[in-house]
Amino acid sequence: MQLITRFFVLFALLTLALSAPTAIPTFGAVRTHAAANATTNSTTSASDNSTATSASNNSIAASASDNSTATSASNNSTASQLPSSTPSSPVGATVNNNSVSALNKTTQMSGMDSSNGTELLLPDDDPFYRAPNNTGDYKPGEVIRYRKVRSPGYITNLNGNISATYQVLFRSSDNFDKATAAMTTVLIPHNANVTKLLSYQNIMDSSATKCAPSYTLRLSEASQPLEIVESTFLQAALNEGWVVNVPDYEGPEAAFTVGKQSGQTTLDSVRAVLNLGDMTGIKEPPTVSLWGYSGGTIGTIWAAELQDTYAPELKIAGAAAGGITPNLTEIAVRLNNSTHVGIAFSALHGLSAQYPEFKKVIEDDLYPEKREDYMKGKNMCIDEVAFYNQQDWTTYFKSGAKLLEHPVVNKVMDENSMGKSTPKIPMFWYDGPQDDIGDYNTITKLMEDFCADGGNILLHEDLTARHTPLAVLGSKDAFSWLKNIMDGIGMKDGCRKESFLSNALTPGSMDVFGEQLGDRLVQMYPQIEQNQGNTAL
Repeated sequence: MQLITRFFVLFALLTLALSAPTAIPTFGAVRTHAAANATTNSTTSASDNSTATSASNNSIAASASDNSTATSASNNSTASQLPSSTPSSPVGATVNNNSVSALNKTTQMSGMDSSNGTELLLPDDDPFYRAPNNTGDYKPGEVIRYRKVRSPGYITNLNGNISATYQVLFRSSDNFDKATAAMTTVLIPHNANVTKLLSYQNIMDSSATKCAPSYTLRLSEASQPLEIVESTFLQAALNEGWVVNVPDYEGPEAAFTVGKQSGQTTLDSVRAVLNLGDMTGIKEPPTVSLWGYSGGTIGTIWAAELQDTYAPELKIAGAAAGGITPNLTEIAVRLNNSTHVGIAFSALHGLSAQYPEFKKVIEDDLYPEKREDYMKGKNMCIDEVAFYNQQDWTTYFKSGAKLLEHPVVNKVMDENSMGKSTPKIPMFWYDGPQDDIGDYNTITKLMEDFCADGGNILLHEDLTARHTPLAVLGSKDAFSWLKNIMDGIGMKDGCRKESFLSNALTPGSMDVFGEQLGDRLVQMYPQIEQNQGNTAL
């Protein structure tokens, strides 16, 4: 393994030195969505051949097994129950066989189940995702309903360390503290150490609900190298015995780049996992850590900023974040005319989902002949927004680049940029001056501001890696740091920066993930380099 690692180091440095500065492969949940608009008359149920049970009689409904039929939560119910604090008979939470069957005759479906080859309902068509009318009666983090689903195939195909997978609909809040119903996916390993919980915020980077991890994790295969890389991180955490939480932190409307909601949804998803009780085996408050890269840092860092005031009861040991995206206005300017510019289109749609006044300004300013192409981005995942590669987004708008100076646009973008409060938990950051998405000067300024206010941050500065390669190169140090804080080995107080020519040269090796998974990451790296420029990230 050490010989392979040495080869990895030399190969990484050579490719980073020779590769073009704007050619970046994707890192996130990407796949072919060609079937997304195919209409079907299938009667496939909302879960893997199961439907959500009704949540009445102070119980939260769950499907009894992967192949179960719908069961009402009555006195004769086989539905799992949680504490009676759940609001009685939630309106809109009941789904019966007839309604599911009727819905399935007209809904659109996309994607194949990861284990049995059946088609899955898209989130917008799946009754399980629907918020009950009385969502506001639930407390933040309280479970509305849950179901057991088949474990993600492309995660388990290496060594299969998932005992059970649950999807959980829970109460959270948007940027304006309005009640929402958000989703998370909970992965439980064999022989779980239920004293430790990792919340992993993946790179969704999309304003389309079909790109949410609760849906993409259930698909049969990963279609991009860095998606396999990300699944390797999840498997490594499961091999440590950690329970793993993967929230749809953008919320039910896929409000990409909406900061406060992303942070609150992340924190409420952790609360929801703890509220599952017997389903996870967690009985005492566990040690919690957070991890996210690129777009995943929006949920991660905003959660860290908000934790002290929004969820002070959570025992969060620390958070790891890399490829940080602090300031939305800067990113919109920085990505223009690049292979990453599609992310800017997704951000505009994401903010529009939460701010009607923002949406009106944006869409009123569109040139009529550009409207159709602009609107396509609303339903695109990170692979699909490569449609916009190297375009000038300012040519879509009558105001051009001055659109960013509009009072509404400027206010909304500032409101959703990081740095509103200082995290009280330890943090590990990995980034560098060659990051071609986030501006490194702004990243280090954010760190300085946090540190001046009592923050506790260790920054590993990679001097050569660009944004996507660093997702792999910096991961071993991030995971090592997470393992230490989960084991109660704290970092030094205060802030410090450690600089490296490449994170490939830092002490340790990819074996921190285990030899088999470490080899997998090493083998994936050349594919990541070869795939650069094919997608928006």
